[in-house]
Amino acid sequence: MSIRVECDVCFKQYRVPDDRAGRSFACKDCGNRVTVPGGDFDDGFEAPRATLPPPTARRPKKKSSSAGSDSGSGAGMTIVMSIVGLVAVIGAVIVGVRMMGAGGGAPAGGDGAPVAADPAAPEENVAAAQPVAAQPAVTQPAAAQPTNLSAPSNLAVAPSETPEPVIEWTVQPDPVVAIEWPERYTKKVKVDGDVSKMIFPSTPSQFAAHGIKAYDASQLEVVDLVTGQRVGRIQGQPAKFTKAYLSPDGKLVAFHVLDNDVRTRVQVWSTETGQLVNELRCDEAKFNLSIVDFGGPGQLISYSFGKPEGETKFVHRIRIIDIESGNLVRELSDPIKVDASHWALSPGRRYLATRDSKVLLIYDLQEGRLVASRDITPGGTWSIEHFAFSNIGDRLAVLMNELEGCMVMVLDVTNGETLDEFTFAARLENVIPGTTYEGPQLEWLPGDVGWLLGGTLVVDAGSGRQLWMLKTTKNDYNLDNPRRRVPVADGFITVKGREGRAQFERLRFDFNEAIATIAGVAADEEALLKPGMAVSIEVDAQQVRFGTPEQTAEGLKETLARKLEQDGFVVEDGQPIVLKVAYKEGSAGTFTQRQGLNPLRSEPTGKSVEGTMAAVALEWRAQKRKLWEDSFEYKPRILFIRGKELTDEVARDQMFKSLGAQLAGRPIAYYVGSNGRQQLPMTEEIPRY
Repeated sequence: MSIRVECDVCFKQYRVPDDRAGRSFACKDCGNRVTVPGGDFDDGFEAPRATLPPPTARRPKKKSSSAGSDSGSGAGMTIVMSIVGLVAVIGAVIVGVRMMGAGGGAPAGGDGAPVAADPAAPEENVAAAQPVAAQPAVTQPAAAQPTNLSAPSNLAVAPSETPEPVIEWTVQPDPVVAIEWPERYTKKVKVDGDVSKMIFPSTPSQFAAHGIKAYDASQLEVVDLVTGQRVGRIQGQPAKFTKAYLSPDGKLVAFHVLDNDVRTRVQVWSTETGQLVNELRCDEAKFNLSIVDFGGPGQLISYSFGKPEGETKFVHRIRIIDIESGNLVRELSDPIKVDASHWALSPGRRYLATRDSKVLLIYDLQEGRLVASRDITPGGTWSIEHFAFSNIGDRLAVLMNELEGCMVMVLDVTNGETLDEFTFAARLENVIPGTTYEGPQLEWLPGDVGWLLGGTLVVDAGSGRQLWMLKTTKNDYNLDNPRRRVPVADGFITVKGREGRAQFERLRFDFNEAIATIAGVAADEEALLKPGMAVSIEVDAQQVRFGTPEQTAEGLKETLARKLEQDGFVVEDGQPIVLKVAYKEGSAGTFTQRQGLNPLRSEPTGKSVEGTMAAVALEWRAQKRKLWEDSFEYKPRILFIRGKELTDEVARDQMFKSLGAQLAGRPIAYYVGSNGRQQLPMTEEIPRY
């Protein structure tokens, strides 16, 4: 069986063998990385009803974090169902299909539209592209004859020379001066404009810009988050734009102008003078401008690709442009590989890290060459998802995902050696529930003591354990607050309040307290609950729609036992410390069927079923003392069914399987101090916006 897939950039269609589900290849027309959907879904194995996913087969090489297992692999015919009448956000999640695994954190789908494979695509077998470890061609214009990008002419590119292979890893730390955040952040700064349009630099910075409304940035202001003072503004009318970028010193703002005739047009404004500095054309008019950001002082970085006029093949270019003069400082051209959805700059903005399938690539933007090219994945179905350089630039954290788990890998920047691996036996979307977060999915904390994942979960860099997590009031663990959370000394700076009354405030999290508490987990100290203890699990399945309560209880118990064992507990019956679980099911409303890979392009089949929701309550008890509790309702908005006749019972079983993935990734308390007040992970509730 083959899978239909379409390039997101040039829309060329392919048919790919189903054994390549979950992999990616280079589009033959434009070079864009195309991910083959379907690899995250059930492969048709008929498990007994009410049985949750089996334990992951892969064990971490070094250190393992808390989580459970997510099942589901395979490709081919997939049927998706979603609740009738849901408001559309499906396009941001379904594209690529990978995020929709068996996870329960999926956002609501369009008009309730499901999807299944469409057999009508033209046949074309595609092999996965092999990584190219070749040096890009570098163009460095002579100082006497600069290439002025302000003028649409003179965009000639020097012919590429024969590429040289990368011989060794030649990357150095690229730090910047550390930000001196106050020990206690007490500032409350008013935020104007559309909160969702705020701009934050892509590397650590104490500046942010607000005041943008739709395409209008005439009221943009820059605030210093350390002092709470306004330090800059725009005093003119920038052109309508698709996206805006703030320099790390807060002094410049770049706007990718909305212009169908010249797609590579960028305006750069000074927030010191409030005036336009220059308008640049970063590449040929019809090229796709995929990356814009600030480089070294006074420089702009761009990545673009397209077919030069009169040519038949796509070319790819990284350009370093002098902002004031518009001169081309340096260009890296083919062969280069840049994934515009997966990249990061080093703190000093000398290096750009990206991926080519499973290969980590690092480009030196000062020297104009590829300085690292290495397959860092453990093999199998692992894929590189996100990068983050440490604040002092000496380490690179890489967030990876696979069919049955996710991982944070830490590399030594100077030699590429692996320093640590922390593995979660649940897919990324089940460990990090928020899919709408506007900030980095992987971000180092001050002092490089840990990471903020998806703006939602704090993980300790020393142990890989979960320290802190966010919940959304009235929406529980499916975090529905996309607003940026900037790590500071005693928590995070975020925006609270509705538009018109919004302001920057601190979201409290004491890193030092959390680090001291995690030390107590490893130390030989008394605690009410900690890894190494023997515990029991008791499940009361009060009401189920299909199967028996006993089958359901056994499935839940098996999944939770695997999770607790991965946290370091010994699970045995008859222990004084018990994880009590109350479970019941109810109707989740009507689901309608659509058949195809893309719900936005598929038609309803006319068939519908009644979905199932689950209410789950968890509670740690030591005899009669309650140590910790949590409760949530699991009501998936989209289900993927394949290889089965669509019935209410099949929909319920798929919900139950997805619930297993949700439980595998859901943080459950693994430490309660002797006084009952210290707990890990800590939790914080924030409002929905």
